[in-house]
Amino acid sequence: MKKTLSVLTTSLVLLSLCCGKKGPIYPPLVRIPKAIEEFHALQRGARIILSWSNPTAYIDGSSLGEITRVEIWLLIKSDKVTEDEEGTRQETEGEGQEEAAKGEGERKADVEAAPAESFSEKANLVISIASEHFSEYRNQTQEQNVVGGFVYSHPLPLEDLKEKTYTFGLKAWAKKKESDFSTLLSIKPEAIPRPPTSLKAEVLEDKIQIEWAAPEKNIDDSSPAEVKGYTIYRSSKDKGMRRVSPGLITDTKFSDLEFQFDETYMYYVRASASESSPFLESENSEPLEIIPKDTFPPKMPDGLVAISGEDFVSLSWDINRESDLAGYRIWRKSNDDKRYTPLGELIRENVYNDTTVKPNKRYDYAITAVDKTGNESQKSKSISVTPGRGLT
Repeated sequence: MKKTLSVLTTSLVLLSLCCGKKGPIYPPLVRIPKAIEEFHALQRGARIILSWSNPTAYIDGSSLGEITRVEIWLLIKSDKVTEDEEGTRQETEGEGQEEAAKGEGERKADVEAAPAESFSEKANLVISIASEHFSEYRNQTQEQNVVGGFVYSHPLPLEDLKEKTYTFGLKAWAKKKESDFSTLLSIKPEAIPRPPTSLKAEVLEDKIQIEWAAPEKNIDDSSPAEVKGYTIYRSSKDKGMRRVSPGLITDTKFSDLEFQFDETYMYYVRASASESSPFLESENSEPLEIIPKDTFPPKMPDGLVAISGEDFVSLSWDINRESDLAGYRIWRKSNDDKRYTPLGELIRENVYNDTTVKPNKRYDYAITAVDKTGNESQKSKSISVTPGRGLT
């Protein structure tokens, strides 16, 4: 009896707990990654370069741990006018040129806008990049117009180059959840010039001068090449490729003033079909490797003067302004000597006291400047001194 009563009591307690006020029923939380926001596209030669950065959060604002893959989708639309479209166009001409122009403008606007609904229905998957392959698409360049963490290069067929529009969209996946499409970007490829050829360089004391030959044809084999100017790029061991020309160069030569001797540089030149940034550039020219060597001596010291006493000669001269100056070398020749000999080691100051002279004996002095590479200037104009008698 006691056992039955205990069971009944327990059941009543549990029943009372289940009869409380019910709260609202929420749907299960679904975390969807944000759409890719930073997305850029440009044509370079016979390629379209896409660059982007992966999202770092879900649409609810919470932190996204890892993107598992990125998909690149493409819709190609022909810009050729069909016979039916041509007939419609001719009919509209009778209704007024202004309305026809307006309709054409709206058609082009629709192409550029590339509505997401139409794109998602008709676009094809170009590539799915899994996270384990992200390192292969990392943006290693420092180019001003290729921004974002990742880069993909899409080849362009050269047939009907100017008669198609390429529209790209990206999707990010976090585990089994996909984002919306990124902003859709459209490119109408053009017949960009082929790369410049025959690069050569001359190393001067204050610059590296690059010269090249202009291309003769465009990438679709048409001629002449539609060149508006050139852009120059440089890479080195510590820096990725970046543009060193301030803008468009209309000549076929360029002087690089920002360089260091004994550094290894790789130069590339691109031809541009546009006059303003972002430039419609060709592919890179063949690379030109340069290791500039400092073979240029400092300027010959000037302004040498002397003061003498019975047992000394004091020299002074104008300071050399070279940034790589190591010091000065003092040269002396007595009336008994046939040639100049150096006095001691290099000195940093532009003054020197010679206390090894003898009175009433003539000495000729000259100064040279030496840089840190060991290049030595010509001797300065000499000065003759006879201790005890002064200048001679």
